Amino acid sequence: MLRKFIHCSDLHIGRQRLEGKLPESDLAKAFSYIVRYTIEYKADGLLIAGDLFDSPSIQPPHLQMVVECLAPLKEAGIPVFAIEGNHDRPSLSSAMPTWVRYLNDQGYLHLLTIPFTADGPEITPWDPETRRGSYMDYQGIRIVGAGYLGAGTARRMKAIADVLERLDEGQAHPPTLMLLHAGPEYIVRETGGYDQESLDFIRNVVDFIALGHIHKPLHHGWAVNPGTAENIRLEEAGNYKNPVARGMAEIIVDLSGSEPVFTAEILPVPRRPVVNVDFDCTSLSGRNLADKIHRELLEYIRTLNVAPETVLRVYLTGSLNLARAGLDPAELAAFLEEQVPVIAADIVLTQLNQPLVAELAEEAEDLLLSRENIERQAFTELLHDISLPGLDDEAVPKLVQLLMDLKEDVRQEASAEEILDRINRHPVTDHLARKLTEEREREQSIVEVAAGGERDDH
Repeated sequence: MLRKFIHCSDLHIGRQRLEGKLPESDLAKAFSYIVRYTIEYKADGLLIAGDLFDSPSIQPPHLQMVVECLAPLKEAGIPVFAIEGNHDRPSLSSAMPTWVRYLNDQGYLHLLTIPFTADGPEITPWDPETRRGSYMDYQGIRIVGAGYLGAGTARRMKAIADVLERLDEGQAHPPTLMLLHAGPEYIVRETGGYDQESLDFIRNVVDFIALGHIHKPLHHGWAVNPGTAENIRLEEAGNYKNPVARGMAEIIVDLSGSEPVFTAEILPVPRRPVVNVDFDCTSLSGRNLADKIHRELLEYIRTLNVAPETVLRVYLTGSLNLARAGLDPAELAAFLEEQVPVIAADIVLTQLNQPLVAELAEEAEDLLLSRENIERQAFTELLHDISLPGLDDEAVPKLVQLLMDLKEDVRQEASAEEILDRINRHPVTDHLARKLTEEREREQSIVEVAAGGERDDH
């Protein structure tokens, strides 16, 4: 006896990409493709592992897009099980109703939630009358919605596992599939997270985890993230010549044996093509340099025969003094969009070496620094001037990398919740907080000792 589910996540309906150059309808088209596949595949249900919307404050057309995508599933009688991601809610602790909750109340999906109180997680079965609950036993499978748990994911997952263990009063728990909006570090220790020993308590009560939150595809046997269905950020397009399957996952549960067997396969979802172009500026020199770059770059790109619906991501490489060249990246992008033509172009300067006071140096090559290296150097110099407990030679490079990551988050329009989550999860944050606490405790101890000495003197 087989059960089949389609799993997607991080659709981010409503996201403005490249300052609105890319159509918002791209995201709805990707979602619509997944819905059609779910119906044609005759799946038992669709799983949405968070961030259905890009913001808790969406515009009416974005809600309409989602309603139009979900309507065929409602008509076909195929249930949708969803959780809220960090983009769907104003904050982790917010009690404000969300648009995902609205879709739940209108019968388009089943929103599974686990509220936390002072006593821990409240895990309740789905109530069809109130349309509220944490889990539903459906077609022989228990579907649990853990949602987004923030920086306290490890601790909260342990509390959830403890409650799930007690749900069936000593009886064997049914095959359990959990929806979780969390990064891969919580599952496979990619960046520290919690270790395999800490995961044992989850494996005791959960057979499979359908992940969201991190936009790249992840397949770790019992935990799968299909990646985004459309390019929310252009980096997600990867190498267009060797594309990686991403966008949705087929989850099959075999209930015919004594133990359930979960298998999953990540499948591609058609998306807007993105072509990455590397263009070395080193050989260009002389007067009218900006015009030369425009002309030669256009000539090169035309040899690629890109389609008009393509997005061009142009990485300028080599050495170029932008100030002297008079090159405006926005103007270059607009030029390519009109002349190639393509729907949008993005000019990336992070790999470009820019001379520092080259006109004063005999060997300019010794003074060439990439923009990224300049920023790293500036951060490093600033941090070395700061007196902070724990900010030693080992911690500074780690904090610099965190600052570089945060800068990129801002450039990619990450939410405040995502940025805060990155800060809270980074090992250097915990290290500095611990050292600062130790320093304050030491200072407080000195004060108490001094105060005691003064009393003795009196």
